[in-house]
Amino acid sequence: MATGSTLTLASPTSPTEGDKLTFHWTTDAPDSRNWVGVYDGTRQPGNGASLLWKYTPAASGDVQLDTSALTGGPYTAYLLAKDGYGILAQTTPFSFRPKPAPVRPHLAVDALTATAVAPGAPVSVRLGGLWCRTAGTPTFRRVSGPAWLAVASDGTVTGTAPASTGEVQLLVGVKDTGGAADALTLTVPVVDPATAPRLKAASWNLANAGAAFTDGLEKQLRVVLTQGLDVLAL
Repeated sequence: MATGSTLTLASPTSPTEGDKLTFHWTTDAPDSRNWVGVYDGTRQPGNGASLLWKYTPAASGDVQLDTSALTGGPYTAYLLAKDGYGILAQTTPFSFRPKPAPVRPHLAVDALTATAVAPGAPVSVRLGGLWCRTAGTPTFRRVSGPAWLAVASDGTVTGTAPASTGEVQLLVGVKDTGGAADALTLTVPVVDPATAPRLKAASWNLANAGAAFTDGLEKQLRVVLTQGLDVLAL
């Protein structure tokens, strides 16, 4: 192996299946027929064909290989001399992390408790913003529940609370034009206005709007909506 040559995986340094990889090379023995090839496992250049390759004629540069069909590993890329198999440099072995399974569109929560209302008071709850990873336009509908609650196609639930107190439940279904479907149980508490209110309060650190976390906004929304909070300090 030539001491004046290097080959490194430039990006991404921790590849996922489907990624195209870019390699950076330098050499003190440039040639128009120098090339980079990728080999699987412990296979060395000259022992069967490379999986992918490209010429690297300059003394240094970056070369991208379409590695999108590769899975698992390990693999090693070699910088090779003059259309042959003389190794000028090689990368450390690298592997591909499995590509995450796609997450179908869904509702952020399976159940939601609305703000308590007094008997005879209007009810209005908007569920449209809970549809995540949309693959098309969602349409909401009532599956079951009290007749006084209506569900608009955009997910807005409206109605007038009955004279009796207690909790009522409404099952709402949703399906988008991509074929994804889900359902949510909405609980509406009807409470005597003379009842002393009890408030549940919390503070919440948004952590840079959840930027450091996968699906940060959806996860924050799920936590807030499932804790029965009345007052939230951000």
